[in-house]
Order: sequence, then structure tokens, then C-alpha cells
Amino acid sequence: MIQNGWHNKPIDGDLIAKWIVRLILLIGLVFILKGMHKYFTDRSEVYKNRGFITGVIIDYGKSGRSGYSVNFKYYVNGKLYENNNGIDRLPCKICIGLKYKVIYSKKNPEKSFLLATKKQFKIFDLEIPEKMEVSE
Repeated sequence: MIQNGWHNKPIDGDLIAKWIVRLILLIGLVFILKGMHKYFTDRSEVYKNRGFITGVIIDYGKSGRSGYSVNFKYYVNGKLYENNNGIDRLPCKICIGLKYKVIYSKKNPEKSFLLATKKQFKIFDLEIPEKMEVSE
């Protein structure tokens, strides 16, 4: 027990710890919800204003316990864009330098998704090609 100098009433240290944990969880939840909101609003905008271009993987690796992350670049109207998406595991041993289709927003070309897995094609209601990788 900690003594409160103002009221001389004991303060329960366990109660303080519980409130700190709750605050940390609440802050974490806010960040998760903010990230989900951005993902779904970006996805909706890309779907409504879609354009297609070829992109190149510049980095790929594990992200967290079971996820993967892919960094890719692409050019729209001569301007270079780079983006990062969470993605399912890709079937390549060395993925850097491989080319895949990118769906992007013609309104805001910085909003984009790499189309490298069947799941990504399904999310955007696109026909799944025989081969994901582009050989341009």
C-alpha cells in the first residue's frame, strides 16, 4: 500500500497497476482500429478509382508471428511510388526484383496494393490469372 499524502488514505498498488494495464490496452486498441480504418478506406478508394500498373518487389520478409510484409515500387505517369502491404507468404525464395501487377487509385496513386496472391485478386473481385508474376 502507498500512502496518499493529501488524504492519508492508503492507495492500492494493485489497483493502479490494473488501471495502467487497461490504459495501455485501450491505447493499443485505438492504434489497431486506426490502422484498420486506413486499410479499408484505402482499399475502397483503390477499388472505386482503380488503375493497373506493373510493380517491382524491393523488400519482402516476415512481419510478426505469421504474417509477411512486402515493399514494392511502381511508376504512374513517370512518378515513382513506393508502398508496403501485409501479404500472404509468396512462393519465391528470392522475391526481390520480381514483377507483379499493382492496383492503385487513379485519384491518389500512392494508395495501392500488390497483386501477388489469389487472396489479393479476390479482395478486389478480379479474375485470378494462371501466373501471378509478370514477365515484362
